[in-house]
Amino acid sequence: MHIRNDHKQPFINRKRLVDKNQTDRIANIRGLWAEIAVAYLYDTTIDETQRPGGDHGIDLYIDGRTVQVKYNTYYYGDLYFNSLDEFVCELAFLVVPGGRRDGLVYVVGWITREEFENIHTVKDYGYGDRVRVEQKHLHPGGLSRNHRNVSRELLTRPVPTR
Repeated sequence: MHIRNDHKQPFINRKRLVDKNQTDRIANIRGLWAEIAVAYLYDTTIDETQRPGGDHGIDLYIDGRTVQVKYNTYYYGDLYFNSLDEFVCELAFLVVPGGRRDGLVYVVGWITREEFENIHTVKDYGYGDRVRVEQKHLHPGGLSRNHRNVSRELLTRPVPTR
């Protein structure tokens, strides 16, 4: 399987992950699944450009807006970043697993950077402080009047990842 960032240094456990049960490689694959799911729902493509330093946070574009997609291995997990400086795009989406070993993911919703900065809280998941927003604060619908309306049902339906 080709991973768009596989040209970077070997997968090294940076101990920045909240889930102790996944390696950086697994986290990378799950993140790619999440990006594909959001791109699928918004009829866009992921940024497949290979850059020596990674994508610098920009995973895709929706209506010309920069988007970061975050995958949380917990179904009720938060949208979180290691620090506010890591939220570099205009929007962030949260994607979570869909069920037990069914290979599906759910796109929970999205938030703007400004909203995140205004309502985030700090939580230590066991690896140091992270900035986070709970799922209840995310927008489940379409992004703008210019974008096709995306209903909550569409955003929460299972998206195949295999």
